[in-house]
Amino acid sequence: MTNVIFWGKYGVTSGRVGNDHLHIYRSACVRSIKRMRKRSLIPVALLVVFGAIQLVPVSRTNPAVVTPMKWDSEETKALADRACMDCHSNQTVWPWYSYVAPVSWWIANHVNEGRDKLNFDDLTAVRREGRRKFGNVANAQGEAGEGNEAGESTGTAQGGGARAAKIADEIKEHMQHGQMPMESYLPMHPTARLTEEEKIKLIEGLSKSVAATLGQ
Repeated sequence: MTNVIFWGKYGVTSGRVGNDHLHIYRSACVRSIKRMRKRSLIPVALLVVFGAIQLVPVSRTNPAVVTPMKWDSEETKALADRACMDCHSNQTVWPWYSYVAPVSWWIANHVNEGRDKLNFDDLTAVRREGRRKFGNVANAQGEAGEGNEAGESTGTAQGGGARAAKIADEIKEHMQHGQMPMESYLPMHPTARLTEEEKIKLIEGLSKSVAATLGQ
């Protein structure tokens, strides 16, 4: 018989057990210790993975402004700064969490997609598929006037006007359907949540500002 100490949910107790029972008890203790070690390795492994993914490069760039916006009013500019410019300009304000993976991957991809679809600092660029939806009409007319395959210049006044009208229609459609600003953007940017009156003012103001910028 051997004296042993037991750890249980009701505290520490002691008693005498036979050799067979002692072997069973020791085996149970060993298994318990192994489980505890495995569990303790999980947070360490997670920490290592978290540290490793921080080394993955993420592009957070603010390219030069190509087409400075000709704002129709300071109010339109202020509304656009609140609701649009972080994802649709080359003047993105990158918050601290945009430097922490994996959130940084999602934010950088979101900004790149937003710029690709519509960039207020580069309105004449129509490069990838996302931007073509804003410039198909203008491209056709711009190519006829200028022979420019990419449709990147404003071309004729008619071409610039067509592009401006196309962009204005897309902005109006997205904002009226509540697609812009995106719901996922609002929790961390509560000032981007616009009232219905502010949405109407922004839609009208952007339409005038885009037209002025493209020389309609």
